[in-house]
Amino acid sequence: MSEFLNKALEMLDDGWWVVPIHPDEKHPAPKWGHIYDEGKFPTEEQVIDWWDKFPNAHVGIITGELSGVLVVDCDNEEAEEFAKSVGLTNTPWVVKTKRGKHFYFKWPANAGHIKTLTWSNADGIEWPRDAVKGLDRKAHKGVVLVPPTPNYTHLSISDWDDVPVYPEKSYGLKAQSEQTSNVVSFEDFKFENLSLAHIKIKKSVVDTTREIVEKNGRRLMAGVGDNRHQMLLSLAGELAAQGYSRERCELEMIAYVQEFFFDPHKVNQKEFQSVIDHAYNKEDKKVKEEPKPDPSKFKPITTFDADRLAEEASKVKYFVDPIIPDTGTIVQVHGYSGHGKSMFLRHLLYAAASGQKSFGPYDIHKTPRVLYLDFENSKQNVSNFLNRSKRSFGDAKHNFMIWTPFIDDRMMNLREDSGLNNLHSWINFNKPDIVVIDTIRTAWSGLMENSAEEWGNINKLALALRNNGITVMLVHHSNKPTDGGRSGREAGSSNQLTVLETQIKVTQVYMEKETADIKAGIYDGDLPKTPMTVLGTAPVKTSTERLQVCLELRYGKVREWSDTHEPVMYIAFLEDENTQNVRIVSESTAKQRAMKAAKPWRNSEGIVMPPLSDLEISRKIGKPITTVSEWTKDLRDNYIQSNVANIQ
Repeated sequence: MSEFLNKALEMLDDGWWVVPIHPDEKHPAPKWGHIYDEGKFPTEEQVIDWWDKFPNAHVGIITGELSGVLVVDCDNEEAEEFAKSVGLTNTPWVVKTKRGKHFYFKWPANAGHIKTLTWSNADGIEWPRDAVKGLDRKAHKGVVLVPPTPNYTHLSISDWDDVPVYPEKSYGLKAQSEQTSNVVSFEDFKFENLSLAHIKIKKSVVDTTREIVEKNGRRLMAGVGDNRHQMLLSLAGELAAQGYSRERCELEMIAYVQEFFFDPHKVNQKEFQSVIDHAYNKEDKKVKEEPKPDPSKFKPITTFDADRLAEEASKVKYFVDPIIPDTGTIVQVHGYSGHGKSMFLRHLLYAAASGQKSFGPYDIHKTPRVLYLDFENSKQNVSNFLNRSKRSFGDAKHNFMIWTPFIDDRMMNLREDSGLNNLHSWINFNKPDIVVIDTIRTAWSGLMENSAEEWGNINKLALALRNNGITVMLVHHSNKPTDGGRSGREAGSSNQLTVLETQIKVTQVYMEKETADIKAGIYDGDLPKTPMTVLGTAPVKTSTERLQVCLELRYGKVREWSDTHEPVMYIAFLEDENTQNVRIVSESTAKQRAMKAAKPWRNSEGIVMPPLSDLEISRKIGKPITTVSEWTKDLRDNYIQSNVANIQ
């Protein structure tokens, strides 16, 4: 094992994001960005594999939030002197490099996205204004070499706990991101009070400018127009509203001009000051005019609320047991493209909305009002589904509502303000209990799935609806087995998991092994119970009824351990070849078996037998007695009350 590999494994164990660096080219040898964007570290096996492929590679680290480190890179004495003058050398962790020094700092907590910046770009524009050649900041996804790389040695080193946080007052550091919190309201929800304003996705001036530059294929002309003055005013106003100091605002504006303008020197100091004065005077006036908050509105939950909350929690009932309570939740249904995730969910919710009592392994206790946002299906597909479902499950009437682009003149791209406003109108008008977004990719058109920030906006929408008693069901795609080694996982950043309460993975089961392999599905013959065989032999209602599709459902509670449902279930869609009516069959769940055993039953001789005790049921189905007792409590209470009434 090489010296560099040993050091890499040691640093990985200490929590550094390590990567092999080309010895001659000073950049990472393997592709690593997809691992970083998923919020993961490379595994020990991955690191060893990297060095097997690149045995002469040196050791580097990826700076940023994951490693928890930011490095100020000074390539000469002049750069070091400048860095010292602004407080960027005050750290006990210093590495001598081939040309200068690296000064290590801890990553600031809740700092958001801190850019990696270099002293110049391709046009020789300096950063920051007063900087000299050779001053870099290695921040988000920056790369630095570390000892024992040749010409890299520790000048000073200490316990990492003694290393200071990168100073917030320094050049280009973003203000701490506005923190949002979930406000608990104890008032009854009113649709007219629902607001999605706080989750509207307003593009920053920088992002807007970047789009303009990319679209035009050129930088902006500072000296001859391009509406530069208005852009500078907008940027200054944005920074002032975010709490930037005037000094920091000026530096950010300089960096902005240097990045996007062809001739930045034509934007002079006088114009900067005029724009900043205007923006900050306006912000100061706005702050003075804002009313002071009412202290009575900020009542936290304490132990005084414990009994009340416990009582409210005990009253939770289900639309669809156990995945959709009637109090609001966030559910993700994901699976490979074409495997039936939308088919499963649409039929489940239509059956619930039509007043059915069960849908395979799910018990339906209460009829929900469903708003299904279908971004993908054609008019013909929607028509076929509604007609077939009405014949199969009954008329759901206004309890099952479909929004689709072909009936709406307004776009509903949920990445845009206009789309969120449209969604808000639909929810307020139709007052659904459940809102389905099918799919995430089409609803948030242009979504960058590996962006934690993008998923943060999706999470805000889901929370806004959930916190107002509406269940949100998000339909999403799974990664194929070849996608980054995350076989079957939901596609995109792990940030999407932060608000989910339940996940259901849908995978199709195939009778032919070759088909299963091609479509990344499950081969029936590989399963111990061969569900297609078992469910396909269910008693048919008509001679023309055939098994159409078999699905494996993997169910899991994200927020808590649950014993209320089997983690894996199989359901089959039976379809009549003549009428196209659909029927659902599945094996019974443990809860369904428990509830059946808790009722009087007939033995083989036809004699009515008393219900089994909870202990007997527990032993019979292999579930904890506490779980069984919770399931059967209401049933036994009603049974006792009924018997008492008969006696009287």
